[in-house]
Amino acid sequence: MAINFSFEISWFQQNDSDYSIVPSNEKSLELEVGLKVIRMKEVVTHCDAESCWLVIHDYVYDVTDFLNQHPGGMDIVLEHGGRDATIPFTDVAHSSADVAASLRRYLIGILHKVKHGTKEIERQL
Repeated sequence: MAINFSFEISWFQQNDSDYSIVPSNEKSLELEVGLKVIRMKEVVTHCDAESCWLVIHDYVYDVTDFLNQHPGGMDIVLEHGGRDATIPFTDVAHSSADVAASLRRYLIGILHKVKHGTKEIERQL
């Protein structure tokens, strides 16, 4: 499933304590890419076996139903629950088509972004 992000969005930072990503035309973005736009402050609340979300390459996945199926065990996934797991995900052999297809099932949204000048800001928790 390829998604084309060839559009422009004006971005803004909501306030000093909220680095979660907030485009000014959030609903427009949701309609254009067909995914819910999710703030990092919402992702961080899903960090246990009851509800486990991961961010990988700016996409948000609800992997709760996958926890018991993960070949490396539930604990390794929970260790990264509610956070950006891009680096640990790409550091391990997760590049096969099977892994990508499996992960796609759990896709629930796209992470919000804030731009400060030309640099994107993300809160790494």
